[in-house]
Amino acid sequence: MTPQWFDDEMKYLADNGYHAVTADELVGYVEGTSQLPAKSVVLTFDLGTPQSGDFDKIIVPTLEKYGLHGVFFVTTDSVKDECGGGSYCWSMLKSGRRVE
Repeated sequence: MTPQWFDDEMKYLADNGYHAVTADELVGYVEGTSQLPAKSVVLTFDLGTPQSGDFDKIIVPTLEKYGLHGVFFVTTDSVKDECGGGSYCWSMLKSGRRVE
């Protein structure tokens, strides 16, 4: 994935009326308590330590740029309680931004 390719793909979804489903919307749909709009997609991202820069510098800003949502799967054993040193920390993941 290059940043330009990712931006182009997210722009396509936004420009063509796709609805990026949130985790809560997906749960509601699976449980049968809500419906999803037409042209719904679930954007999922698997994040490990090597991808931490992609998370806060590419993925989150691009999703925000186009008003899209993503569902993130994170290897939690690499998440630290304290921020710094280039590792994920809980507050950074909660905010969607790296905390140095």
